[in-house]
Amino acid sequence: HQRGGEAVVVLAGQYDYGFSTTLMRKDIGLVLDEAEAMKWYRFAAERQQPRAMEVYGLALVEGRGNVPRAPEQGIAMLTQLADTGYTAGDYWLGMIEEKGLGNATVDLAGAAKHYQKGCDSTEWSRAKLSARQRSCFRLGLMRFKGRGVTADPQDGRRLIERASDNKLPEAMTANALLLLTGDPEGREIGPTPGPEDSRARYLLEQAADAGNRDAASLLAALKQRQAAKP
Repeated sequence: HQRGGEAVVVLAGQYDYGFSTTLMRKDIGLVLDEAEAMKWYRFAAERQQPRAMEVYGLALVEGRGNVPRAPEQGIAMLTQLADTGYTAGDYWLGMIEEKGLGNATVDLAGAAKHYQKGCDSTEWSRAKLSARQRSCFRLGLMRFKGRGVTADPQDGRRLIERASDNKLPEAMTANALLLLTGDPEGREIGPTPGPEDSRARYLLEQAADAGNRDAASLLAALKQRQAAKP
C-alpha cells in the first residue's frame, strides 16, 4: 500500500498547482487541475501515504480543490501524522492553531507546543527536514514577540537565523527584516540606508529567487533606497 500510495502522490502532483513545477508538463498530456489532484491525494491518503495525508488533511481543513470542508476530519488526519513522527503534521497543526485555519479556535500556546515538537525532530529526510525548519522558524517568531510563549528575543532570533541559514525563503526574508528594521515581521524598511543593507539584500535576493513574494517586494524597496543614496 505504501509504495502504491507514493506512485499515486506523484500522479496527483502532476495535476496540482501547489506541487513542483517540474511535474506540471503539458507535453505528457496533463492539465493542471487541483480538483483532480485532490482525488488522487485522497486515494493515497486512504492508503496511509504520509505526503498525501498531509495535503489532503489540509484540504479538508481549508476546503480547497473541491474538497468539502471537514476540519475535524482533517485535523484528525494531521494528528495521526504527527503521532507517527511525520514532522509536517506538527507544523500544520501549529499553523492551524496559530492562524485559525479552517475557522479553528486560535490557541497560541498550543501552536507553540506543536512547533516545538516539530523543531525538536531528529528526522533528516528531505520532507521532514523542511517541516522541521518551518517549525523552528514559526517558533522563533513566537519567541521573539512573546506570542503564546515567554518572550525571548535572543532565542527567537537564533531560531530565525538558523532557518535562514538553511535557506528557508520565509526565514531569509524575516532575517533580512531583522537586519533592516529589528523586527522580523516588519513591512516598511524606511528611506534611510543602514549598515546591514548589503547583507539583507543578499538574503532577499535568495528568497525572491526561491519565489517568496514578500522578499521580492522588499528587495525592490531596498534597491530603490540604495539607488537614492547620496
